[in-house]
Amino acid sequence: MPGGRNGGRQSTSSSSSSRHATPPAPFDRSLNEPVRVYPPEPGRSGPLAALQSLQNKNVAVVGFLSTSSSSSSRAFAFANRVIGRCVFRDDEMQSATTVKDVTLPASIHLYYDDVARCIYLLGLVRPDSLCFSPAASKVGMPNSNSKNKPSARRQSTTGDEAEEQPPLNEAQRIRKEMDTFEREKLKMQVLLYSSCNMLIVLREDARVTTNVLKDVRALAVEKTQLQSFVPTSTKHSKRDSNHSKGSSGGGNAFAPGRCVPLVVYVVPAPDETLHVSMKTQGSGPSRSATVTYCKSLETRLVTLFRSLRGSTVGSCRMRDALSAANLSKERRVFNLDPAHSVVVVSRRTATTDGRAESLLENLLDALDSDISADDVLNDDSLLQPLADDDMGLQRLNQYVQKYLDLLFSFSPSGSKDGGRTELLSPPQWLKVFHGLTKSYSRLDSKRRQEAAALEALGNDITLDYLAPASLATYHFDSM
Repeated sequence: MPGGRNGGRQSTSSSSSSRHATPPAPFDRSLNEPVRVYPPEPGRSGPLAALQSLQNKNVAVVGFLSTSSSSSSRAFAFANRVIGRCVFRDDEMQSATTVKDVTLPASIHLYYDDVARCIYLLGLVRPDSLCFSPAASKVGMPNSNSKNKPSARRQSTTGDEAEEQPPLNEAQRIRKEMDTFEREKLKMQVLLYSSCNMLIVLREDARVTTNVLKDVRALAVEKTQLQSFVPTSTKHSKRDSNHSKGSSGGGNAFAPGRCVPLVVYVVPAPDETLHVSMKTQGSGPSRSATVTYCKSLETRLVTLFRSLRGSTVGSCRMRDALSAANLSKERRVFNLDPAHSVVVVSRRTATTDGRAESLLENLLDALDSDISADDVLNDDSLLQPLADDDMGLQRLNQYVQKYLDLLFSFSPSGSKDGGRTELLSPPQWLKVFHGLTKSYSRLDSKRRQEAAALEALGNDITLDYLAPASLATYHFDSM
């Protein structure tokens, strides 16, 4: 019967199509460009769609954290040098960090290197001059010495004095704006510390004070509260494949929300230290001043972090960071290798002067204008090794590559909870990361509800206290 034959052909074709599933489209490098993943960037689905084709490629995640209060261009230049290509451009990043002509307080940008099989995350904090409105920048934070000054309600003030004091609602607006900035800054850092295998922290100066402990404690509290909203590993049925178990973020120590990064601090060296290093560079195997300076900073950091609880910052060598004991400590903020926790670079490397176009421009300016092209190629000075102030960048690249090799050679391990500790593919990682940001939204929603409930409760208590007091009469017994 014709109908039966047609039905048989359809079933045969459907079964053959199920056996031969359409392979995913190849990775489109033309769409591979930086994209903002926090807050999500609408209308930029191209770069993320290109990553969806990489279903069977496990990737490592390396992050850059810049909390510079002066300029973000330094972070762009340094990240480009580590990646090895000009990825983050000033003009494009300026557009990516702006929403409706308002600069974001903090943001995270993603770039995938298909050669290194690595996702790079760049966490930025907007400079102070762009974060706050002109009124906030002009007035600044509310005066901390207001307690020592007479209140405007208690005594009259002249007209000039009244104009100098901002209205109460303006002070509240400034305080709210600054609180929002600090909250977004903390959220961005927690997302980075919870999603990267390695995190490179860029510092503007080499001062290491006890303030770093306050920042780490705040990160630890915030990460613990966020993890309470991260979904745990779910039980899989027997029909689930091993791939589905590995794709779920629950129980995976490399998944966003449970990842504990290995942290390296990048510090600009003082000019006098570099000057001494340059003088002793050709004096044989003696230890350079830069190396001595680096080791002193490492000792200082290790000593400070030892004062924290053992579950806050882990101290372990690089190869031990991937041990089962350390991978299970997901409540840690980060791990630190005591012998390789600091990299000292020159200020030129850590600033916009380290961009490739700036280096080429300086090289051309240094050449004689009358020199020919052949003489330039025969110039032996171009073959000289880099100065000592650039060796820090080379050491950082070697350190990052060594850790990436360890990550890619890591053998997946299972657990009783059904979770599987292995590097995720880009689609899996993006799915879990977006789930982590949604968990953060639920945490913020709960905090707002609790704050509103406390405020309402406080108002009720105040009314209950004031009403009887206003109606009370006091009787004193005569002595």
